[in-house]
Parts: sequence; C-alpha cells; structure tokens
Amino acid sequence: MAKRALYRVVKRLWTGRKFIQPGCVGCLKHLTDEQVAELVRVGAIAEVYAPPLVELPKWQSRVEKLARGGIIDLADVVLADVEVLASLGRVRPATAARWQAEAETTLTMTPKEGCCGG
Repeated sequence: MAKRALYRVVKRLWTGRKFIQPGCVGCLKHLTDEQVAELVRVGAIAEVYAPPLVELPKWQSRVEKLARGGIIDLADVVLADVEVLASLGRVRPATAARWQAEAETTLTMTPKEGCCGG
C-alpha cells in the first residue's frame, strides 16, 4: 500500500454525525482511498504540504530519531502509528500522542473572522 497523504478540509464536510470545519487536518484518516480521491476531485479537501521537521526548532531533538523510521515532516508525525512514533522517539505512547496533537494543531488553519470577506 502506498503511503497516505495528509489532507486539509477546504469546504465544510458532513460526516453523517457532525460537520468537519474548513482548516481541519487529521480528521479524515477513516476515509477510504476512493472517498479521498472524490473529495479531492470536487475540491472539498487538499493535500497538506507540511514543513520538514529539520526546519522546526522545537523538533530538533527528535529529527534524527524519527527520520530512521521515515518520519521527516509534520504530516508524517500526524499519520504515524502512535506506537511506532513512540518507539522511534524512545518515549511513552502518551508523549508520542502529544507530539501528534501538537503537529496537527500546527498544521490546522483556523479561518480568521472577516479575513478575505469570510
């Protein structure tokens, strides 16, 4: 299976239970490849191009450890299995989960009220 990309919601999406707001990342992991392809086709989601960890000062102490497992940017952190992330970083799974939450928050774009007429 090919490596899955991380996507950002561009248009508000209804899941059948709740709305996913524009700017959100990491909330589409449950979708099939076919569903992702269709949402990309209609412009509802877009791939996230995340900064490499080496460019982020707060992540410098983790770069080499995570790179051994192919985790080189913030999107990789969000998409990684928490147990794999913990093992590579030599931390507890709870710490790895915090790293994922931090990466997701960094990548999430919250529209500013009144920005661009929105």
